[in-house]
Amino acid sequence: MLPDKSLSFTATLSSCGSPIVVLGEWARGSVVAAHPTLDPLRATLIDAESALGAMAGSPDSFEHDREVGLIDFEVLEGIEPVLLYFRHSNGAYRLYVRSGRHMGEGVFSTSHGLLITRPIDRKDPPLWTLRDAASGSSVTLPQVTGNSIDVQLAAAQTGECVALNALGLSAGYLAISSPPLASLTLEIAATEVDWLSAS
Repeated sequence: MLPDKSLSFTATLSSCGSPIVVLGEWARGSVVAAHPTLDPLRATLIDAESALGAMAGSPDSFEHDREVGLIDFEVLEGIEPVLLYFRHSNGAYRLYVRSGRHMGEGVFSTSHGLLITRPIDRKDPPLWTLRDAASGSSVTLPQVTGNSIDVQLAAAQTGECVALNALGLSAGYLAISSPPLASLTLEIAATEVDWLSAS
């Protein structure tokens, strides 16, 4: 069996060509989302400042979203994906941030299922399973051909998958949810990355 370091790597994620980012890093103003519920009239507002998500629109589309009250933030220019460290453990991965102002933090899920970054305290980030988007089978680094693969991210403990939920018409945030599932493109930056490495 390969050691965990051999199965660990750094990578970025994207959704339909839009980079996955920590939303608050690329927004000026409050990033607040309405958590999807069975009853849209009783949606819960949640802080999405430290949430992972995508900003896919043009400046005009974000301006339109602000004008109609769907969002209350401006999007900064030059959006780049967040670099994540996928640390292998027992056939799954713990995710850590390796770029930007959240560097060193882990990827956790809130009680609402929102994927957020936060400092690591006494508890390690949860384990996530990577599933091949085409076959649904679980994958680790040896099953990745080349430097990229389309995956679904699932909570290892429950098997629930991550979905991209709308934030206005031009952005979205990642949360554990029922279908539709988010197919994410994983682009590997470096392999055999050590836990203590800064890159």
